[in-house]
Amino acid sequence: MQAIQIEKEGGPDVLQLTTLPKPTAGPGELIVRNHYSGVNFIDTYFREGVYKLPLPHQLGAEAAGEVVEVGEGVEGFAVGDAVAYLGTQNTYAQYSVAAPNKTLKIDPAVLPYDIAAAILLQGLTAHTLVTRAYEVKQGDWVL
Repeated sequence: MQAIQIEKEGGPDVLQLTTLPKPTAGPGELIVRNHYSGVNFIDTYFREGVYKLPLPHQLGAEAAGEVVEVGEGVEGFAVGDAVAYLGTQNTYAQYSVAAPNKTLKIDPAVLPYDIAAAILLQGLTAHTLVTRAYEVKQGDWVL
């Protein structure tokens, strides 16, 4: 499969299109054929080395696509399900391992893959800001 990988830290020029083995589902895992991968600012921190990763490394923390393999013990998902999920720095690829507890089924007719791939981390950030950073109360203004 094709994936974007970094072998050294730096600017956008260190992003490399490479061929890696297609992952297979272990127990408790899903394999998703990605239709879209979210691109987030934190990816630049990993790429630039602000947050250290072992190298070489794939990037990407969220994506949307179709389940192509269901690992032993996984319930509630089937091959062919449309999903959006939070990854573990592995979504800049044709296929990724996804944890069922970080995966949501979607209806692409209502929530298209491209939108689904782009909203998970932003939604969690917004939720955290209005519940943990500052608990928004009735009468507060939120911009």
